[in-house]
Amino acid sequence: MSTSDVHMLPAFRPVLRSKANEKVMYGGSGSGKTYQVQQYALLRGMEEPDAQTLIVMETIPAVLTGMFWPMSRMLDDWQVPHEDRATVPIYIKLPNGHQLFFTGADKVEKFKYFTNPKRVICEEATALKAEDADMLDNRMGRTFRDAEFIYMFNPIDAHHWIVKRYVEPHLAGKVPEGVFVHHSTYRDNKHLSQEWIAKQERRISTDPNYYRVYVLGLPGHLEGLIYKEGANWQHIPYDSFPEAVRCSPPRSLGLDFGFNDPTSLVGQWEGDVRHLHQFFYASSMTQDDLVRFLEGLYAERGWPRSLPLYCDSAEPARIEDLRRRGFAANPAHKDVRFGIDAMKQTPFVVSDESLDLIRELRSYCWQEKGGQVVDKPVEGNDHALDAVRYAVASVLYVSEMPEKPAQFNDFW
Repeated sequence: MSTSDVHMLPAFRPVLRSKANEKVMYGGSGSGKTYQVQQYALLRGMEEPDAQTLIVMETIPAVLTGMFWPMSRMLDDWQVPHEDRATVPIYIKLPNGHQLFFTGADKVEKFKYFTNPKRVICEEATALKAEDADMLDNRMGRTFRDAEFIYMFNPIDAHHWIVKRYVEPHLAGKVPEGVFVHHSTYRDNKHLSQEWIAKQERRISTDPNYYRVYVLGLPGHLEGLIYKEGANWQHIPYDSFPEAVRCSPPRSLGLDFGFNDPTSLVGQWEGDVRHLHQFFYASSMTQDDLVRFLEGLYAERGWPRSLPLYCDSAEPARIEDLRRRGFAANPAHKDVRFGIDAMKQTPFVVSDESLDLIRELRSYCWQEKGGQVVDKPVEGNDHALDAVRYAVASVLYVSEMPEKPAQFNDFW
């Protein structure tokens, strides 16, 4: 391993080198806090033979995507031999015997299997309930005087327990002893592109709450949420979807085109409860890339090419190309308010694996003007949501269209 492979940003040295038992790292997107903690956990693990680190996110798919795979690749890049396992129990074992375990917080009883980790790391900690965090804290470091608990999060809601417990005292200069609270923004990360930075700064005029939370890294306000978790929707593992859903094609697919912005593909199954699953969400995707993905997906799942595929109508050439390749692609009905109302007609369940869709749902808000909420959603963080809306609203719109009455001229 070469020390040149480690990129410790100066802004994070004080918090990560501190002796505090609780290290709270909050702020905006792109600050680098997640990458810094991933490095830190591995480097510390190499100094702690036979100890354990527990890494927690809301769900198993989230912790695999957000922490396990990046950390495993990091060790590969460093040429550090290690053993890893991507199925439960999920872990990385370092050469000195240190084990890093990865788990989801969706079922609190999972925590009972971890009785004495030296370090607990919670990424996107706003997804945890206060009682879950307290249980984790109770199980941590029972025989280690220098055990530590690390939280990382964007402060999405000023009323959230973790903001009340840590951010408010930090802003007031009243942090308790044994706690180090650290704030960071993209300005602390020298590795970002100017294009990405400019895009984030433009948010100040289109979405002040997004700018406050994800750019400035300060507590936000979610009073204008469009879809409320627990009321309109919930999420569960895809394997917990009814067998009739998992074994049948979706009623329809929604496709939001992108290149610099993500291309997103989401399926919806209708019923008393609507089920949603994200199949794809990625940037820099060409039309050929998309076609290859769709062909593989349809073949793998045995879907007929007649499956309705509703696409962003702003790209007619791409829709026509898909049609010529045999897909039942059609322009989507794009009336935003109609689509939101259609979504709210039925409670819906999102698969845990639909990470980007869940993230967008949690921050999709009505715009504010002059301190008043207006009847128009904030745009920009809605690529998977656009795909869902295309899939749901287009089916409903077609079904509600009246039949065209016969006219005299129709017979000539």
